[in-house]
Amino acid sequence: DPSENYPLTEENICVANQCGYTFGKLLDLGYLHLCPGTGNWTQAGELTDMVDCYDLKKDKNLEKVISKRQKKTGQDFWESLLGQYHTGNLSPFFIEGMLGSQISLEEAAKEIETRTRHKIKELTN
Repeated sequence: DPSENYPLTEENICVANQCGYTFGKLLDLGYLHLCPGTGNWTQAGELTDMVDCYDLKKDKNLEKVISKRQKKTGQDFWESLLGQYHTGNLSPFFIEGMLGSQISLEEAAKEIETRTRHKIKELTN
């Protein structure tokens, strides 16, 4: 549950890092995980529920997904995807695993949006 305040233990930080890394690798492969939340993490650091992955090559309604999510959460789609809405207080460690360094949520969100849009162009051209 992302609303839970997880203890910042070495194990929890490692799981968050690994799940962030997997999120980034999925994006590299052309899949955007739309629910990378703590409820989809295992203690082994696996990111589950692949049914929540958006196929950037085949699916054509990302803008509708973004709009619907922003209305539902009242937050920027990209920030809510990476931030506390999904990853709780482990968000900085998820971002670190995904991008290789601890950067702000705003910077990470912009980076992932840019990478996603670039990947869509790459896959559809």
